[in-house]
Amino acid sequence: MHGDMDQFWAHLDASMRTCELLRPVASQRPRSRSMINICNFLHVISESTHWSLVPISWEESSTRNLAAVPLFYEDGTLETTYGITAGLAELISRVTRLAQTMRYYSVYSISPPPELQVAREHLAIALESLPVLQNAAEMPQDCDEHVRALLAEHIDAFALGIKVYFHLSVDPCNQERLDDLVQEIGCKLNRIEDQKKATEERYAKTATIMWPGFMAACEAREDQRDLWRHWWSDMASYGIGNIEVLWSIVQESWLLRDSGSDISPAWLPVLRAKGKFILAV
Repeated sequence: MHGDMDQFWAHLDASMRTCELLRPVASQRPRSRSMINICNFLHVISESTHWSLVPISWEESSTRNLAAVPLFYEDGTLETTYGITAGLAELISRVTRLAQTMRYYSVYSISPPPELQVAREHLAIALESLPVLQNAAEMPQDCDEHVRALLAEHIDAFALGIKVYFHLSVDPCNQERLDDLVQEIGCKLNRIEDQKKATEERYAKTATIMWPGFMAACEAREDQRDLWRHWWSDMASYGIGNIEVLWSIVQESWLLRDSGSDISPAWLPVLRAKGKFILAV
């Protein structure tokens, strides 16, 4: 709440070890499944902005095995807690692992195996085949119509944010494509906040999960930044210290971009210079 993220890695590591003990009994225990989902999601999110993940070869990489060993249970926990599906959370993990593996061959100036290119192409196809708009009727049925509509919008924002992450970390795209994604995410997240304001007398307002907005906002062109300033101003109203920290990183990313930096993602040199790890939730 205060924005101090120095200790979260220790807590997250301990939680992941607990989840390893719970997994053998999770099929019979809904609460265990929920805890595993939450811990794995936070771990996946934290790794996605980790500026010093160790490069790994294709042989060492778990990329090939992700489809066979799902990280998440399809029980609705992630939709109602974080506004993301288990499938999308798996895709974030796949992008991170693939980026780690590609970096290995770049760092050591080794020709990557053809299987790595195939994996990249398969991931690109999986991302492009994501639905453009979520169907609110398919959201968890224990939520009312208004909440399901917000969940659908937020899941859309996550899907678009993963595409930004993929293009920045694994498969570069042209600037127009990136700009369009950044703009679309910004419009969608602002629309979510507008819907919350319109119904705040009937529904308690809760802060949006920051990851899609953080990924996109750091890449915003100068003429897109008023849209993002508006959203971050709305998010600051929740009074959560972590949001303030993330907003400061976005602004520093803009300064670096404006000074001529072309490092992608834009947040990477900011976090590396600070030696800082974040949790964009």
